[in-house]
Amino acid sequence: MGYFTRSITRRSFATAMAWRVGLFVVLTLGFPFLVYGAVVVTGAKGVGGAAGALALVMGMFLKPLIYLLFCAAMLRPALRRMSSLGMAAALGLAVPVLGLADAGFGIVFGSHWSVGFSLGILQLQAPILLGAALVAILTLAILRDADGDRATERLGLAYRVWVVLLLLLSVHATIAIMEGLLIYATLHFGAGLLKAYASVRMAIQPFLNLAPKGILLGLFSAASIWLVIRDRLNDGPRQAAPSTTGGSGGAQKCFGLNSPNA
Repeated sequence: MGYFTRSITRRSFATAMAWRVGLFVVLTLGFPFLVYGAVVVTGAKGVGGAAGALALVMGMFLKPLIYLLFCAAMLRPALRRMSSLGMAAALGLAVPVLGLADAGFGIVFGSHWSVGFSLGILQLQAPILLGAALVAILTLAILRDADGDRATERLGLAYRVWVVLLLLLSVHATIAIMEGLLIYATLHFGAGLLKAYASVRMAIQPFLNLAPKGILLGLFSAASIWLVIRDRLNDGPRQAAPSTTGGSGGAQKCFGLNSPNA
């Protein structure tokens, strides 16, 4: 198997994701203390405007780097776990994409107020898409190891519904990322790009109104519960009772009922 599709057990996946999320939470909650320590060490404390300037610089450069590394670190485990569960490995891309969509929250939360002001983020929005990424991670960590079985056969309709909702949320995430990049480009190259995007935004607005990300997150969470229940109730096609008919062996081999690598 490839580097990004090598099999990974749910225990290993849960451990890998737990320390990534845990480290990010610690760095986020501890960022104000990190800034304060930098202010003290550099001697900016007590110097008019120096402390605020240092806090702004750290928030504008260090905090985005931390968040980008956090999202990037989720990619490989997600791809490997999707593949290990018999799902399309490419679906693992949705996890870091959902995280990147709430980069504004990840950068501003815990930073000096001047960071949000400089980025034009005066009020933090609920990190709905980041929440969806965490729901996906938790679901992948709970699902039992597939042992080569395909998810479409093992989990049926629950898996298909879960994937559709994950893709819809990924569309929201992609739109949010594109908007963020366009706003950044506008600050450096003028408003032409943003004006061009206005027409595209009008075309996709019906989708955004029809499938709000908050409602999608609720449905995705419900689908994740359904998927886990379906997984727990499923004995797996590999454990189907053997038939005594003469042609059963060929049929079982054809449909992967007795092969761990189906």
